[in-house]
Amino acid sequence: MSDGLPTDEQLRRIERGVRQRIDRRRRTAQRIAQASVAVVLIAGGFALLRPTLGVLGTSSGGSAASGARPASALVPVVCHHGASTATVRADPKDLPASALQACAAEEARFGPQVADRGPSPVPPSPSTSPRAAVLCRTADGDLHVWADGTTCRSHGMTPD
Repeated sequence: MSDGLPTDEQLRRIERGVRQRIDRRRRTAQRIAQASVAVVLIAGGFALLRPTLGVLGTSSGGSAASGARPASALVPVVCHHGASTATVRADPKDLPASALQACAAEEARFGPQVADRGPSPVPPSPSTSPRAAVLCRTADGDLHVWADGTTCRSHGMTPD
């Protein structure tokens, strides 16, 4: 007499069904977690690479018609004008001319950064004439233009 209690076989079937439901829910949760991780990794990679690849196309609408290179194809160049610096972009196929031209345009656009403090107490000597700007490359490959004509070696760089 079982008095309405389930038999051993019925208990085993109930237990097996409960375990199967628990396993199914666990596998579903794992699949959702794996998919979420994949989405986060893809989105993070896209966010990190987007500025490098120029996905949004930072060139202006008219530049494509005029044959200008997209901004992602240009290389950054640090322009040194006295104590101030500015970063511009130049065409890597036309170096050093494109870098020198970009830095000259940047300097002309913003002008000298140092305020005019009146006449200097010591006039410049006639032997110090302004030298041409020079393009230098660091060991890492970064480009710098020195407008005062300083030598690349004095900054630990090589002429480009």
